[in-house]
Amino acid sequence: MIRLLRQFKKLNFAYGKFKNYLIYALGETLLVVVGILIALAINNMNAEVDKEKQFENAFSQLYTNLYCEIGFNEYQLTLLKNKLETALIEFNESDTIAGLEIPDRLAYLNSSHLQYSSNSKYIFNHLQENIVNNEQNQLMYQIGSYYSVFETWDKLVVNLDIRYFDELFEKYSLQKPSEYTDTEFSEDDTKKAIKIRQDKSYKTRLRSTINKLKDIIYITNYKLDESIAIQEYILNQ
Repeated sequence: MIRLLRQFKKLNFAYGKFKNYLIYALGETLLVVVGILIALAINNMNAEVDKEKQFENAFSQLYTNLYCEIGFNEYQLTLLKNKLETALIEFNESDTIAGLEIPDRLAYLNSSHLQYSSNSKYIFNHLQENIVNNEQNQLMYQIGSYYSVFETWDKLVVNLDIRYFDELFEKYSLQKPSEYTDTEFSEDDTKKAIKIRQDKSYKTRLRSTINKLKDIIYITNYKLDESIAIQEYILNQ
């Protein structure tokens, strides 16, 4: 009986040691888990702060681009209106223009529409990757709608921007104007330009050029108004 009690005491002591060891092990495991959770929380906080900084930097670049786009659209609108005025004079009062001014004018009216190259879409995508709150998400939604509409309108302008005099330039061997340098015309070019004016399709092509300019002016004016509106929206936010 005494031997049995001794064995029981040994088992009880061993169980007590195991219990203490188990509590110790669980405590260490809990500390490790808490440490990992704290490290993850700190890492997430740092990542959020980093995303916030990247968002602010990219947003500043986007705002600068928007400011430049407004300036370009204002400049572009002035150029387009001047070209439209020239086209209307050519259509209604072509006899008042003579000499080297004739080929120069035809080349001017047949020149392509200026396009503004911007990396705003890339910056906008970068902004979307660094959104950290609902306020930024709403802001990006409004700006995204703005650029989405403009992308469609820009494609429309490209489709509208037809050089209606190209065939006549080729038909009468008048050199096409360069997009990058001023074209110098000769007296012989003036004779060719006069023949272009006398061509039966000239007035029709000129009328198409006038209609094209009116459409592009409408789109550019719309873009300018919307650019100013989105800029004011950003400032208000």
